[in-house]
Amino acid sequence: SLYKKESQFVTLIYGEDVDIGLFSVEAPNYLIWETFTENDDWIIVTSDSPTTGSGDVEYIVDGVDSGISRIGILWVGNTPVYICQSSFSAELSQTSKEVSRLSGNGQVAFEVGEGNKWSAVSTVPWIRLANSEGEGDGFVSFEYDENTTEGERVGRIIIVDKVFTITQSDEDSSVPRWTISYENLKGASNPNPTKYDEGSEVAFLPLTGVTGYIFTGWIGNYENVTGNIQVETVTDQRL
Repeated sequence: SLYKKESQFVTLIYGEDVDIGLFSVEAPNYLIWETFTENDDWIIVTSDSPTTGSGDVEYIVDGVDSGISRIGILWVGNTPVYICQSSFSAELSQTSKEVSRLSGNGQVAFEVGEGNKWSAVSTVPWIRLANSEGEGDGFVSFEYDENTTEGERVGRIIIVDKVFTITQSDEDSSVPRWTISYENLKGASNPNPTKYDEGSEVAFLPLTGVTGYIFTGWIGNYENVTGNIQVETVTDQRL
């Protein structure tokens, strides 16, 4: 059942032959809602619209040639129901990805079989596809915008009949988590390592256990970088 829930995500899968669909909608008795498609004339709504309160949505999915996939949207109020139709299925190399709040790009590979014509769509405006159709095995390249909302958000890419989910944080994972390193004049190091909070601009050095040592820099790793990372700092500060 559906009722104007933006967080809801629904896909319905159909083969190449003509088929009939039916699902229910839950809504308050006073609410008037419509069922419609925009440019997908192969999805034919046969139930009454508009409708008041709860009710059923009935529709017909027209047939499609073998080896062709298509994805349409059946709108119920402001809730999209994605209708996926094809005579074949896709196998994705991965089904999800987590990204930081910063803008970026990526791709997902898939297999559909030689000669099969695939299609793909993004379900949200902040994810844009560089390629949305093709033939045979391949990949979909995508870009995503910076997350300026409060809290994480989720978007999806549908490829033939499978869903690739992108979860975008409201934090910047590229900000490293550093470990403070100390060395004394004799070369001893790390008597009392201290974590540097992600996203902080200031780190406080603990005095306990490091008397006589000199703060020499930061060491640590972050995504796609290995080895020590030295940050320029004043090193001749005896504790």
